[in-house]
Amino acid sequence: MYKLKHLAEDFVVEEIFEPRTREGGYTYFSVRKRNYGTLDAVRKIANALRVPARKIGFAGAKDKRAVTTQYMSVLGDFQEKLKKINISDIELKVIGTSDAPISLGVHEGNRFRVTIRNLDPKYVEKFKKKIGRKKNIIFVNYFGEQRVSKNNVPVGRFLLQRKFKEAVELINEQEVADYLKEHPTDYLGAIKVQPKRIISFYLHAYQSHIWNECARQTKAEEIPIVGYATRFRNKRIEEIAMHILKSDHLELRDFIMREIPNIFTEGEIRQRKVLAKNVKIEEIVEDEFFKDKNKAILTFSLPKSSYATVFIASLFE
Repeated sequence: MYKLKHLAEDFVVEEIFEPRTREGGYTYFSVRKRNYGTLDAVRKIANALRVPARKIGFAGAKDKRAVTTQYMSVLGDFQEKLKKINISDIELKVIGTSDAPISLGVHEGNRFRVTIRNLDPKYVEKFKKKIGRKKNIIFVNYFGEQRVSKNNVPVGRFLLQRKFKEAVELINEQEVADYLKEHPTDYLGAIKVQPKRIISFYLHAYQSHIWNECARQTKAEEIPIVGYATRFRNKRIEEIAMHILKSDHLELRDFIMREIPNIFTEGEIRQRKVLAKNVKIEEIVEDEFFKDKNKAILTFSLPKSSYATVFIASLFE
């Protein structure tokens, strides 16, 4: 089967976003990073600036095993300090100031240049045939492995079940471990020392898990991301979602997290299918890392909250 991310340079991502600068209290800057997830990079930059990580805003999370460029903001005038920061595999460029932070979802999407390796001739032909002369390709907009892999879904499930001890046992974060050294049985407190956006990420992972199952089992054009305010318009989707919740001993009202204020899980609507734009095969040549195999270099753009790994998988179905 094909292989992605053999090298970080095989997966190049650039955020589609044009920050508008003006006089204000936030400093805008771009971040080009290699083998850094967004949250890891935020922690590094925050430490270098000596500010809490929560003061750094960004539009979307990017892959770790990749070379990615995205935009961030920090509360305060840090233009000169940012110019002096030297972090290996992270390149910062000051853009200017503005009167509002960069926040989740303000970007349009992402541009990708992806090298797909270890391709057998039969996969090359299937790949070429699937793309053909199309510039735009529709695919099912599943949440990708970055959202639902590893422990993300179980942690989200445990949080909704109020099993905070079990959730903490799956969270590998230093700040959580440090808190538990001082407060060994305060599992809710250990969770709350994390930034709200990280806690939300776990809960959204569980919501994404339900959405993916609904998308696999139905062909509805719109599927709700299930939350406490969800009103089902499709009986089949309701059956699937409620079956998952019941199996996990959960109800819709459990998405209201009074134990952790300002966590928003009301739910929303997500289109089942989405469009990959400006799709182009740059070249298909011999793969220098996998004997007797080919590699293909593919470029395309996706809207925000869509996953390149999911789009590429759809080309080989």
